Order: sequence, then structure tokens, then C-alpha cells
Amino acid sequence: MYISVITIDKEFDEVKNEWLDFEKKLNNQNITSSYIWRRTWWKHFRDYEKRDFGYDKRLCILFLCDKKDMPRAIAPFWEVTRKGRGVKYKTVEFTAQQ
Repeated sequence: MYISVITIDKEFDEVKNEWLDFEKKLNNQNITSSYIWRRTWWKHFRDYEKRDFGYDKRLCILFLCDKKDMPRAIAPFWEVTRKGRGVKYKTVEFTAQQ
């Protein structure tokens, strides 16, 4: 088992087919965990700098794969800076968790 890390838009686009195949294999019925939802969300909100969506966002999607390069799990995270009560802090969150 190994982990592949997706950190830029180009890599996000490159894993589209793998992600969609993984969804099909699992018979995923949840739109909010789908590739289309996550990619669309990232496209529209990565540069949206407001309190509820955070600041200085960095993509960090983890692909956990087996020895045959088949995805076993996908964890779509981002690193985001939050501001609250005069304090700035960084967190790691699931993308689109607002």
C-alpha cells in the first residue's frame, strides 16, 4: 500500500478517470463525495477568500493505493488559514466541508 498526494490542479485533473472508476466500483451514490462535486467545488472556491471559506488554501488529496496501483481510499483535504478573534491559524480540513 502506498499514498499518492495531489497538490495542484493539473494532478487533480489527471486522476479524474481513476476517481470515477473507483466511484463506479463502490457504486457511490453520494454526490458530495464524487469527483465532479469536489473538482467543481475546488474550481469555484480555491481563490474565494472569505471568512467561511478561509484563506491561502492549498490542495492536499490523498490517494491510498494497493500494490497494483488501484485506489483503496481517497481523502480530499486542503490546508487552509482561518482567522478568528484576531488570531490566524492553519487547519487541515476536508474540501467542501462548509
